[in-house]
Amino acid sequence: MQQKIKNIIKFLNDLEALKSELRHSWMSSGRQESVAEHSWRCAVMALVLALEFPEVNIIKVIKMCLIHKAAGWMLREVCKIDQLAEEKFLLKYYQKMPRTMLRYAIEKFSKRQRSFYLK
Repeated sequence: MQQKIKNIIKFLNDLEALKSELRHSWMSSGRQESVAEHSWRCAVMALVLALEFPEVNIIKVIKMCLIHKAAGWMLREVCKIDQLAEEKFLLKYYQKMPRTMLRYAIEKFSKRQRSFYLK
């Protein structure tokens, strides 16, 4: 049980890096947005829209906004250390992965590689 708690704390600490990881797009102010800022804004938008669309599973949508982006970012970071390990993982799971997670994971791949995974 203690190891599980330690793993959760490590995961939460690792997420801090999303605050300084910049996205490839800019905000309307002209400043580049971090992954954390973008995820937070998506989650807030989901909460606001949930009021208008009560039939939507809001927990699932918020998980998509927060977790899928974080998991994709972590996969992309793995690629910086061991690209072969990431490609091996993706070949096995890319068809089952949420699209947001996949897009983040392959963001730095060549156009040809991205096309393969997004087909």
